[in-house]
Amino acid sequence: MLYSQQQNPNYKTFNANIGYKDTLVNINDRFVIQFSDILTLQNHILTPLSDYTFNFRDGIINLSKDLFKKYELDTFQIYVLKIEYDIFPYDLKDEYSNFDILIERDTITGDTVQIATQRKDFIGSIFEGTELEKSGSIFRGVNIGSNRDLSLNSGFRLQLNGKLTDDIEINAALTDENTPIQPEGNTEKLQELDINREMFF
Repeated sequence: MLYSQQQNPNYKTFNANIGYKDTLVNINDRFVIQFSDILTLQNHILTPLSDYTFNFRDGIINLSKDLFKKYELDTFQIYVLKIEYDIFPYDLKDEYSNFDILIERDTITGDTVQIATQRKDFIGSIFEGTELEKSGSIFRGVNIGSNRDLSLNSGFRLQLNGKLTDDIEINAALTDENTPIQPEGNTEKLQELDINREMFF
Protein backbone atom coordinates (compact mmCIF):
# COMPACT_ATOMS: atom_id res chain seq x y z
CA MET A 1 0.00 0.00 0.00
CA LEU A 2 1.20 3.51 -0.78
CA TYR A 3 0.19 6.56 1.21
CA SER A 4 0.87 10.15 0.21
CA GLN A 5 -0.03 13.58 1.60
CA GLN A 6 -0.73 16.55 -0.64
CA GLN A 7 0.06 20.24 -0.09
CA ASN A 8 -3.36 20.83 1.43
CA PRO A 9 -2.97 19.25 4.90
CA ASN A 10 -6.65 18.31 5.01
CA TYR A 11 -6.60 16.45 1.68
CA LYS A 12 -5.25 12.91 1.62
CA THR A 13 -4.89 10.10 -0.88
CA PHE A 14 -4.43 6.42 -0.17
CA ASN A 15 -3.65 3.77 -2.78
CA ALA A 16 -4.65 0.23 -1.85
CA ASN A 17 -3.84 -2.91 -3.81
CA ILE A 18 -6.96 -5.06 -3.85
CA GLY A 19 -7.79 -8.48 -5.21
CA TYR A 20 -10.99 -10.36 -5.87
CA LYS A 21 -11.42 -11.50 -2.24
CA ASP A 22 -10.47 -8.19 -0.60
CA THR A 23 -13.42 -6.41 0.99
CA LEU A 24 -11.81 -4.39 3.79
CA VAL A 25 -9.48 -1.37 3.46
CA ASN A 26 -8.02 0.60 6.38
CA ILE A 27 -6.72 4.03 5.28
CA ASN A 28 -4.89 4.66 8.60
CA ASP A 29 -6.66 8.00 9.08
CA ARG A 30 -9.59 8.64 11.39
CA PHE A 31 -12.30 11.29 11.52
CA VAL A 32 -12.67 11.68 7.77
CA ILE A 33 -14.97 14.51 6.68
CA GLN A 34 -18.23 12.91 5.65
CA PHE A 35 -18.94 12.72 1.89
CA SER A 36 -15.49 14.08 0.97
CA ASP A 37 -14.45 10.62 -0.25
CA ILE A 38 -13.83 9.72 -3.91
CA LEU A 39 -12.85 6.14 -4.75
CA THR A 40 -11.50 5.32 -8.20
CA LEU A 41 -10.91 1.81 -9.55
CA GLN A 42 -9.75 1.27 -13.16
CA ASN A 43 -11.08 4.69 -14.21
CA HIS A 44 -14.44 3.91 -12.56
CA ILE A 45 -15.61 6.22 -9.78
CA LEU A 46 -17.24 3.95 -7.23
CA THR A 47 -20.74 4.64 -5.94
CA PRO A 48 -21.13 5.02 -2.17
CA LEU A 49 -23.42 2.53 -0.42
CA SER A 50 -23.81 0.26 -3.44
CA ASP A 51 -20.08 -0.22 -4.16
CA TYR A 52 -18.73 0.46 -0.68
CA THR A 53 -19.51 1.80 2.77
CA PHE A 54 -17.20 4.19 4.62
CA ASN A 55 -16.73 4.28 8.38
CA PHE A 56 -15.69 7.94 8.58
CA ARG A 57 -14.81 7.80 12.26
CA ASP A 58 -12.40 4.88 12.08
CA GLY A 59 -11.25 5.23 8.45
CA ILE A 60 -12.38 1.77 7.39
CA ILE A 61 -13.91 0.99 3.98
CA ASN A 62 -16.00 -2.11 3.28
CA LEU A 63 -16.07 -3.02 -0.42
CA SER A 64 -18.96 -4.79 -2.10
CA LYS A 65 -18.40 -8.47 -2.84
CA ASP A 66 -19.85 -7.87 -6.32
CA LEU A 67 -17.36 -5.11 -7.20
CA PHE A 68 -15.27 -7.22 -9.63
CA LYS A 69 -18.37 -8.61 -11.34
CA LYS A 70 -20.02 -5.20 -11.70
CA TYR A 71 -17.01 -3.59 -13.39
CA GLU A 72 -15.96 -6.76 -15.28
CA LEU A 73 -12.55 -7.01 -13.62
CA ASP A 74 -10.20 -10.00 -13.88
CA THR A 75 -10.54 -12.00 -10.65
CA PHE A 76 -6.91 -13.17 -10.94
CA GLN A 77 -5.41 -9.67 -11.10
CA ILE A 78 -4.50 -7.12 -8.42
CA TYR A 79 -5.84 -3.60 -8.97
CA VAL A 80 -5.00 -0.23 -7.44
CA LEU A 81 -7.89 1.42 -5.61
CA LYS A 82 -7.31 5.20 -5.29
CA ILE A 83 -9.00 6.76 -2.28
CA GLU A 84 -9.23 10.55 -1.95
CA TYR A 85 -10.66 12.24 1.13
CA ASP A 86 -10.43 15.15 3.57
CA ILE A 87 -9.81 14.90 7.29
CA PHE A 88 -10.57 17.28 10.14
CA PRO A 89 -7.49 19.40 11.03
CA TYR A 90 -7.67 18.48 14.70
CA ASP A 91 -6.05 15.91 16.94
CA LEU A 92 -9.34 14.37 18.08
CA LYS A 93 -9.34 11.83 20.88
CA ASP A 94 -11.70 8.89 21.29
CA GLU A 95 -13.05 10.30 24.54
CA TYR A 96 -13.22 13.59 26.41
CA SER A 97 -14.11 13.53 30.09
CA ASN A 98 -14.02 15.84 33.08
CA PHE A 99 -13.08 12.87 35.27
CA ASP A 100 -10.44 10.17 35.53
CA ILE A 101 -11.44 6.74 36.79
CA LEU A 102 -9.01 5.32 39.35
CA ILE A 103 -9.13 1.69 40.42
CA GLU A 104 -8.18 1.18 44.07
CA ARG A 105 -8.55 -1.52 46.69
CA ASP A 106 -10.74 -0.98 49.74
CA THR A 107 -8.46 -1.39 52.78
CA ILE A 108 -11.32 -2.70 54.92
CA THR A 109 -13.19 -5.12 52.65
CA GLY A 110 -10.40 -5.84 50.20
CA ASP A 111 -12.77 -5.19 47.28
CA THR A 112 -11.69 -3.35 44.14
CA VAL A 113 -13.51 -0.03 43.75
CA GLN A 114 -13.61 2.62 41.06
CA ILE A 115 -13.20 6.25 42.09
CA ALA A 116 -13.95 9.23 39.83
CA THR A 117 -11.50 12.13 40.26
CA GLN A 118 -11.93 15.47 38.53
CA ARG A 119 -9.25 16.53 36.11
CA LYS A 120 -7.45 19.79 36.78
CA ASP A 121 -7.60 21.22 33.25
CA PHE A 122 -10.51 19.68 31.35
CA ILE A 123 -10.95 22.74 29.10
CA GLY A 124 -7.26 22.63 28.21
CA SER A 125 -7.50 19.01 27.09
CA ILE A 126 -10.41 19.83 24.74
CA PHE A 127 -8.26 22.29 22.77
CA GLU A 128 -5.08 20.26 22.91
CA GLY A 129 -3.35 20.15 19.54
CA THR A 130 -4.84 23.47 18.36
CA GLU A 131 -3.51 27.05 18.32
CA LEU A 132 -6.67 28.46 19.89
CA GLU A 133 -6.33 30.85 22.83
CA LYS A 134 -9.05 30.57 25.46
CA SER A 135 -10.26 32.48 28.49
CA GLY A 136 -13.47 32.63 30.46
CA SER A 137 -15.23 32.20 33.75
CA ILE A 138 -17.98 30.35 35.58
CA PHE A 139 -19.93 32.09 38.30
CA ARG A 140 -22.53 31.09 40.88
CA GLY A 141 -24.82 33.28 42.94
CA VAL A 142 -27.61 33.12 45.52
CA ASN A 143 -30.64 35.44 45.64
CA ILE A 144 -32.73 35.67 48.81
CA GLY A 145 -35.20 38.21 50.14
CA SER A 146 -38.07 38.66 52.56
CA ASN A 147 -40.75 38.36 49.86
CA ARG A 148 -39.11 35.81 47.59
CA ASP A 149 -37.84 32.26 47.59
CA LEU A 150 -34.17 31.43 47.56
CA SER A 151 -32.80 30.98 44.04
CA LEU A 152 -29.45 29.96 42.62
CA ASN A 153 -27.96 31.77 39.64
CA SER A 154 -25.29 30.46 37.31
CA GLY A 155 -23.36 31.74 34.33
CA PHE A 156 -20.69 30.59 31.90
CA ARG A 157 -18.52 32.67 29.59
CA LEU A 158 -15.86 31.48 27.17
CA GLN A 159 -13.80 33.46 24.66
CA LEU A 160 -11.86 31.79 21.85
CA ASN A 161 -9.56 33.22 19.23
CA GLY A 162 -6.92 31.77 16.98
CA LYS A 163 -6.48 29.58 13.94
CA LEU A 164 -8.62 26.56 13.16
CA THR A 165 -6.50 25.83 10.10
CA ASP A 166 -3.78 27.67 8.19
CA ASP A 167 -6.48 29.49 6.22
CA ILE A 168 -9.26 29.93 8.80
CA GLU A 169 -9.12 32.15 11.88
CA ILE A 170 -11.92 32.38 14.43
CA ASN A 171 -12.91 34.87 17.11
CA ALA A 172 -15.81 33.65 19.24
CA ALA A 173 -17.58 34.39 22.51
CA LEU A 174 -19.91 31.86 24.12
CA THR A 175 -22.14 32.74 27.06
CA ASP A 176 -24.76 30.81 29.00
CA GLU A 177 -26.58 32.86 31.60
CA ASN A 178 -29.84 30.97 32.09
CA THR A 179 -30.93 32.01 35.56
CA PRO A 180 -32.07 30.90 38.00
CA ILE A 181 -30.88 27.27 37.99
CA GLN A 182 -33.80 24.90 37.44
CA PRO A 183 -34.10 21.52 39.24
CA GLU A 184 -33.90 19.71 35.91
CA GLY A 185 -30.92 21.82 34.77
CA ASN A 186 -30.67 24.49 32.11
CA THR A 187 -28.61 24.30 28.95
CA GLU A 188 -28.72 20.89 27.29
CA LYS A 189 -27.81 21.69 23.71
CA LEU A 190 -25.12 23.80 22.06
CA GLN A 191 -27.89 25.71 20.23
CA GLU A 192 -29.05 27.08 23.59
CA LEU A 193 -25.77 28.95 24.10
CA ASP A 194 -25.49 32.59 23.08
CA ILE A 195 -22.69 32.59 20.49
CA ASN A 196 -21.01 35.53 18.80
CA ARG A 197 -18.41 34.50 16.26
CA GLU A 198 -16.29 35.86 13.44
CA MET A 199 -14.37 33.80 10.93
CA PHE A 200 -11.60 35.11 8.68
CA PHE A 201 -10.42 33.36 5.50
